[in-house]
Amino acid sequence: MKEIKSVLITNKQEIQELEQEFLNQEEKISKKIYVSMSEERARTIKLFINAKIKFDLEKVRETFFNLIVKDLHPNLQMTEIQENGFYRGSGRINKVAFKITKFNEEEITVMWYNADQKFIKRIKINQAIFNKKKTKISYTGFVTGMNSIETYFEKRIKTVYLKREKIAFKINILRLKQQLGLIESKKAEKKIQLMLNFAKELF
Repeated sequence: MKEIKSVLITNKQEIQELEQEFLNQEEKISKKIYVSMSEERARTIKLFINAKIKFDLEKVRETFFNLIVKDLHPNLQMTEIQENGFYRGSGRINKVAFKITKFNEEEITVMWYNADQKFIKRIKINQAIFNKKKTKISYTGFVTGMNSIETYFEKRIKTVYLKREKIAFKINILRLKQQLGLIESKKAEKKIQLMLNFAKELF
């Protein structure tokens, strides 16, 4: 039986190489390219999504963070999550390595680079401000490229990624409700399958 390789990267040399690679990519992408501030801002596209669940805050956090971790890599375990840790990517992000840049009881933030573009995914879970009985789940996504005027391929990478992230978030909200017993299982699975089929057709 083939041994499953750990998703968390622990080899010191591999970590050092990834740290240098991430540093090089960050220097390249964060370097100012345009004089115009509007063109500089246009290099980044953002996605903000929120959902509110009428359920216990701690249970929502535990369940949803577990869903997010499995979304990053099917073999990733919650016990492996650590701030500033490097991980092996799954096919969902073209098998590129990713880094958990922040992790605490309220937030998990993930970052990776691909095709001269920087990707950031942030999930925050807190008590809703105006309704203490509800838990608020916030997703923030950023994609920063090298140009404000992009090639068709560069635009497609960003657009398709963000569309798929939006669908993935909605799917995970349905799975959360399903696991918490807030929605009938068959109804949730039907909706999830429809969204998965739509996501496959994107490009």
